[in-house]
Amino acid sequence: MTDQLEWIPDWRNTDRIRQLPAIVDELHALDGTRNPSDGPAIHHPPVFGSKAPCDETVTFLLDGREDSHWGGLARLQDVSRLVWDALGPDGQQQHPQPTESSWEAECAWLAPAWLTVVNTMPEVQFKAAQQQINDLYSSAAHAIGLRPPHRIPCPECDSTLVEDGDMLVCTATRWQPFRHEYPGPARMTADWMHAAPLTTQEACEAIPGITERKLRLWRDTHKITPVTQIKSARGRPTQLWRPWDIIALTFPGILESLARKDEEITDCMTAEM
Repeated sequence: MTDQLEWIPDWRNTDRIRQLPAIVDELHALDGTRNPSDGPAIHHPPVFGSKAPCDETVTFLLDGREDSHWGGLARLQDVSRLVWDALGPDGQQQHPQPTESSWEAECAWLAPAWLTVVNTMPEVQFKAAQQQINDLYSSAAHAIGLRPPHRIPCPECDSTLVEDGDMLVCTATRWQPFRHEYPGPARMTADWMHAAPLTTQEACEAIPGITERKLRLWRDTHKITPVTQIKSARGRPTQLWRPWDIIALTFPGILESLARKDEEITDCMTAEM
C-alpha cells in the first residue's frame, strides 16, 4: 500500500490531514514491525512466541486510546482544539465536533475546519497547529517508508521547487507577486531533451538561472562539455551546448523524477505480463 501513497509537501496541510488515516492504517497493517530508520536493522535473539520489537515512533502514533494523553491521536486532537477555538460560534455551528475518537473521524472534521480558519487564525496558534500537523505527518510517513522526492533547488534563490500542475513553483515565493516558477518535468522534457544545441548567449536567454560565468565554471570543473565551438555573428568564438545537459545541472531533481516514473511504468508492465 505504501507504493500507492504519495509524499505531500508541507505547504499542503489540508491534504496531509486527509492522508494521515491511510498512513496510520498502513502502520497497523505492518503491525509495528518495520524498521523505520535508514540504518541497519537491530537483530535480537529469537524468543518463542515473540515478534520483532516495535519502534517507539510507531508505538506513539498507534496509541489511539481515548484515555491516552501522549499518543499521536491525542496530539492531533490538540490541533483540533486550537482550530475549534479559532472557529468562533458561527464556525462551530458549521463544523460540529466529531462524535467518535479515531484518526478517520478527527481528520474528516479537521480538514474542512482547517480551510475555514486558515486565513483568520492568530499567527501564533496557526504556526503551532501547522508545526504539529507537519511533525505528525513526517513521523508517520517515515515510519512506513514514505519519503519526499529528490529536492529540486530553485535556480534563483536555492529554495525548494515543488510540482504544481505542469509547473515547478518555488516554495519561498509561491505566495509572492514575483514568485519563481518554471515549466514542470514533462514540459522541460518535451522542450529540451532533443532540442538543437544553443550558443552561450542563447542558453543564458532561454534557460532560467543560467549565466555565461556559470557555464564556464561547469565546463572548467568538467560537469559539462560543449558540443563544439563556432564563430558568432560578430566573428567572436562561442561554444555550443546541449540544452538537456544544462537542464540536468540546473534542475537536478528532474532526471530523478523522470527515472522514477520510468521505473513505475516498467513495474506496471512487468506486473501485467
